[in-house]
Amino acid sequence: PLASTRYSQMHAFCWNPDGKTFIPGVRYLLTIQQFDAAGDKVANPVQMPGDTRSVAWSRDGRYVAAAGDRQVVSLLDLETNEVRQVGEHPHGITQVRFRPNQTEICSAGFDGCIRFWSLDGNPLRVFETVSAPICSLAFSGDGEIVASGHQDNRIRLWNKDGELLNIVGGHGGHIETLEFSPDGTLLASGSRDQSVRLWKRDGTAVAAFHGHSGAVYGLTWTPDGRAIYSCADDGTIRRWNAETGIAEWQTL
Repeated sequence: PLASTRYSQMHAFCWNPDGKTFIPGVRYLLTIQQFDAAGDKVANPVQMPGDTRSVAWSRDGRYVAAAGDRQVVSLLDLETNEVRQVGEHPHGITQVRFRPNQTEICSAGFDGCIRFWSLDGNPLRVFETVSAPICSLAFSGDGEIVASGHQDNRIRLWNKDGELLNIVGGHGGHIETLEFSPDGTLLASGSRDQSVRLWKRDGTAVAAFHGHSGAVYGLTWTPDGRAIYSCADDGTIRRWNAETGIAEWQTL
């Protein structure tokens, strides 16, 4: 069904925590559109103040955050359908996330900083990272580990206070997307080298999945942690078995 809804530059992909609907993040697109698991559109698209290169869904299912090249962090309240701007960067934003406590939004991008915002738009704190621009960001489920993916092809692992724990290499291109498994034991990464890789929480390499013919820009785990969805610049979405690495299906 998704073959009839092809986007030229899908950079992100997030599931509603109830597992019933998802939203793709599309570079330069100024709307949010929900789909059900079969690929059919759900409800009407919602206009956002910025683009949706990166999208994130809060754990309680109420909020969707979006950010992108227009340097704006925006928030959609699905209960009231209210849309508001909550933050802004001096340069393009590549990633937006909710902290596990659901009271803060985190964003990162080409300025090399990780910025934290309250849901009502107040700036809270800034983590000054490294000179390499940040392409991706992820929190472990317990909030203790922050992973950032950079344009120097490496992943950096931080504690919640901003202390650097490890620098992980292995990809041959920018780290465009990161996602911890639901149980927090594994970290999935996607890169411009067209691969998806799995790592242990401490940065130990586990596996590499190959099959895309374009840069991998979006990843999400199924709620049970058994499969990973990836989307790439080749215009496809693939579902991978997290244990075997086999691509179970793809949309063209």
